[in-house]
Amino acid sequence: MSRTIRKSYSPNFPAVAELRDLPQVSDRNGDGISRQVIFFGTPFLLIHNVSPDVYVEQLNRCLDYLRRNFTGHTLIYRPHPNETNEADQLKLDGFRMENDREAAELYFLRNYQAIAAVFSVSSTVSRTALNNGINGYAMYPVFPFTTQQAEFFAGVMGDVPVEFTIRDLNSPPIPYQPIVAESGRSFAEAMKIAAEIQSVGTYLRGVPNIQ
Repeated sequence: MSRTIRKSYSPNFPAVAELRDLPQVSDRNGDGISRQVIFFGTPFLLIHNVSPDVYVEQLNRCLDYLRRNFTGHTLIYRPHPNETNEADQLKLDGFRMENDREAAELYFLRNYQAIAAVFSVSSTVSRTALNNGINGYAMYPVFPFTTQQAEFFAGVMGDVPVEFTIRDLNSPPIPYQPIVAESGRSFAEAMKIAAEIQSVGTYLRGVPNIQ
């Protein structure tokens, strides 16, 4: 059987939302209250692009930002697998620590209906959340990174909505994912429907469509 490979690549990350007829899912409970807000950590004691003291000070401000803007939500801190004792230096009052080291993709799969928003400083986990229909946010602009470092992070994130990037800790985050009915549908069910869609090819993670 002959196959023709179309050399078509996208500079952007693939998005589940781009699949045709994929049902959109609410990030809220029936009572209108969102459930979980997750912050994914960074091994800042290993990566010294900013001095640890400065990083801790600014990261604590970011955690305060989540406390202020997500009152009533379950706040979760998930450390990076390479973290050592970074969390011990942070003010995590009100946050639940989850140190199971589960891959973010699998975590989103299992907790899809429970997640209201995902935050990180500069991790692609925020972009992964966006791709999967979750409001993901990157907070690197509020850190004193060099222009070159900030441009690198922006390039890694790719083409994202303007709301994706948090630039001011005095302004609340703006949800940008569509919130509609069918809140009972799970991520696994949505992916099952997506798999049944005809002619979607294999356009995932930079793999060209195979026809």
